[in-house]
Amino acid sequence: MRFRPLHLLLSALVLSMTARGAEPDAGGWIDRLHREQRIVADEDGRMEKRWRAFSADLPVFADWLRQDLGDEASGILLAEREAELTRRLVEKLSATESAPTLQTYLRLATERREKRIAGTLKEWGPIAFTEGHAYRMSFIGYTEGLSDARNERFFQPGARLSVLDFSNDPLFGTTKVLIDDPRGMMRDVDVSFDRGKLLFAWKKSDRLDDYHVYEYNVEDGACRQLTEGLGRADYEPVYLPDGGIIFTSTRPEQSVPCWWTEISNLYRMDADGRNIRRLAIDQVHALYPQLMADGRVTYTRWDYNDRGQNFPHPVFSMRPDGKDQRAFYGGNSWFPTSLLHTRGIPGSHKAMAVAAGHHTHQQGKLVVLDTNEGRDEGRGMSFIAPRREHPYERVDRAMQDGDQFRYPFPFSENEFLVSCRMEGGKRFALYWMDADGGRELLHASRDLDIARMVTLGRRPEVKTIPEEIDYSKETGTYYVKDVYQGVGLEGIERGAAKKIRVVALDYRAAGVGMTGNGGEGGGALNSSPVAIGNGTWDVKRILGDVDIEDDGSARFEVPAMESIYLQVLDDKGQVIQTSRTWDTLRPGETKGCAGCHDKTNGNQHPYHPEETLAWKRAAQKLQPFHGPARGFSFPREIQPILDSKCVSCHDGADPERMDLRGLPVDDADTNQRRWTRSYLNLTGAERSDRGDYRADPARGQVNWISKMSRPTEIPPYSAGAARSKLLEMLDAGHEGAELTTVEWDKIAAWIDLLVPFSGDYREGHAWSGREMAYYNYYEGKREVGAAEEKAMIAAHLGLDRPAEKLPAFTTARYRDAWEGIPVDVVDGRPAAPADAPRWFVDVLRLASASGERPELVIRDVRKGGVLATVPAGRESVEVALANPARTDGIVFETGGHPASGIVVESARGVRLDEVPVVDGYHPFLDIGESR
Repeated sequence: MRFRPLHLLLSALVLSMTARGAEPDAGGWIDRLHREQRIVADEDGRMEKRWRAFSADLPVFADWLRQDLGDEASGILLAEREAELTRRLVEKLSATESAPTLQTYLRLATERREKRIAGTLKEWGPIAFTEGHAYRMSFIGYTEGLSDARNERFFQPGARLSVLDFSNDPLFGTTKVLIDDPRGMMRDVDVSFDRGKLLFAWKKSDRLDDYHVYEYNVEDGACRQLTEGLGRADYEPVYLPDGGIIFTSTRPEQSVPCWWTEISNLYRMDADGRNIRRLAIDQVHALYPQLMADGRVTYTRWDYNDRGQNFPHPVFSMRPDGKDQRAFYGGNSWFPTSLLHTRGIPGSHKAMAVAAGHHTHQQGKLVVLDTNEGRDEGRGMSFIAPRREHPYERVDRAMQDGDQFRYPFPFSENEFLVSCRMEGGKRFALYWMDADGGRELLHASRDLDIARMVTLGRRPEVKTIPEEIDYSKETGTYYVKDVYQGVGLEGIERGAAKKIRVVALDYRAAGVGMTGNGGEGGGALNSSPVAIGNGTWDVKRILGDVDIEDDGSARFEVPAMESIYLQVLDDKGQVIQTSRTWDTLRPGETKGCAGCHDKTNGNQHPYHPEETLAWKRAAQKLQPFHGPARGFSFPREIQPILDSKCVSCHDGADPERMDLRGLPVDDADTNQRRWTRSYLNLTGAERSDRGDYRADPARGQVNWISKMSRPTEIPPYSAGAARSKLLEMLDAGHEGAELTTVEWDKIAAWIDLLVPFSGDYREGHAWSGREMAYYNYYEGKREVGAAEEKAMIAAHLGLDRPAEKLPAFTTARYRDAWEGIPVDVVDGRPAAPADAPRWFVDVLRLASASGERPELVIRDVRKGGVLATVPAGRESVEVALANPARTDGIVFETGGHPASGIVVESARGVRLDEVPVVDGYHPFLDIGESR
């Protein structure tokens, strides 16, 4: 029998829709219980094991017992306790029943289930969901599982896309498997507005595929791939009411500042997967986009510019086209540590979310957010399931005890679906719940966890907000009504604030070297550091500044699609207050705010003409900072000032005087940056026991805001140039040194930008050749992605530009090698046609030409090592290789000799020329000689 390629088998599986039935009837439950009692009686000490088996076979019955008996539920397996526990079970559900039997309890529990779920599931069901292994990672966001991951990644094969249908069995339903992939992973299901299609993300191979967005047709089972490319993960897709799709992706090709792992940002595409465009330039992760009733999109944004990274994980909101990005909840909070899986409550301004930690998995406690009551520090946040008070806390690994929740899907403020792992349980299961903690188990899998779910009978109504991006524009416009309004400038006299400075953030492509950091906001490393420990996280460019009007208002243009933040300056060009976050304006966008860190909902201020001075003139253009915008570099901006005004005395000759020469420090350090003596001495940096240079921002000649500052607001003038002894000394005419205005401005800016050293991530590096190749690889992929989007915008505007040839990895798809044509093995080698491309493969299907297949050892002769050992047999066999291997390096052996007579019926992988390569480098695949 010839083997059919895997994609055909999957299609057949989809169309067959394998069903799993409901639990047995009451009689079957009771018979099974009594059988377990006999086993427990015969096998002393085995009750815990038998309870696990009983719970796996009869999950609904077992969950009822846990609800009604708590920790004593397993005691029902002891025959001598059956009567006592049965009486308690019946009494809990009815005060009038006279027959305390198990049959009575099961009838009452069934009636309770019907009352709880029958009406809701009739209206909203069926329920579609994905099944897979729960992600295990060091931080809530690292779920990408990227094929060429910079550092940690999670891949554990085994996945299903399933539907739970209640049409034939309104209480227990029937689960149908739509797609079953034992070698891949699936996640993030969503349903179209006509409820006829499902979006989900699917990763079919560990190292030769990534998460891509697929669309499944509910009526005919057809499944099509919408996004593609090797070395880029697209996941968390959501249908938009106008037909577009928003999703999360690693396409930015950035790595987190505080570790080594890639980040993901939000993108939007058309319904057919075309015209992919980025919605924001975010420093780190933006996750789990979902629609609110008003048509806006909520998402979790990790947010730590110039502050510690452990606590700021607020919920943000924006229009579906990326405009009007604003903090929705938790923008300046210690508590809760993070908010995940936020979904709007139908017909309400409220949302349901999971309160969790930082160094945790994506799981925690359920909360309802009411932004009319507050937006920070637990105000306006209520814990549910059950309703209760929760103490205010500042904890990294928060909310990880007891029952754990993920992916709430609210029907109302009181009723919802959720993925839950009960305390002591092994896997997440699908539950109906209410806010008081009442629950009914709907589906539990023996081998996989239940993840995100959606309903197919009804979906929440959502307002349509049209896309309104003018891609012909290169700028956007801000309007600040009054910088003195809000806590940011609290106590500052009117007239003291003179200018608003606009600073752009540039982000690293990968991490090389590190420095340690610590402060009020926690501790962290900083990879590819551009400053000593506790200095700035990222490269910064001053784009310019604008005047603040006498009434505190300002209106000004900024470049679109830049990650920017604002600083309020005094008459000396020193920072009064700085926004320790960032923002992105879309092309042509206009945006308003009430003031500086206004804590009320009034900060959601519209952009429209009003009686302020800013509206009596045209929007201001940015005034450059002493030349074109550039990464702020200590060697280029500050060292020339020191050479001109200071080094004649501070030349290193006198040990009592600070050495301000720009000589690189040549001792090896884990920063892998060639700091200069002047930089280390001015910042007061010292070498730690770990070999990196760190400084205390509050000690020494220079005072700046620590990158590990607290997540909540800081007072004006809390630190910075205005609080630095250095400028105070220079202002007083130290040793006759007189600074020009330009020199003063540069030194003040350097301090207020958190003492950057490097103006780009390569400046002053001490990287090896391999480390440079590693960094160039990810930066090269970033440049390709930018070129793709640029070409899309040009096509959208109808510009006549020559098409740019993009690398093949951008369209790579995991598929059958050699176009699915079987290949014979001759003298141990697959005898592919001479003109056939070479492939990387990781799954083979083997048969024997003679009908009897000998025992085989499959080796990789290019990299060495055994890829698989295959036992003898007559049937075709599918073999997963230990690592991806090039087809020109695979050798089949039997008995230590080259094998022949074997047929490779199919192989799965990608062509060699579809692997992303920059300057001949790939992080782990064997690219070798010419491709």
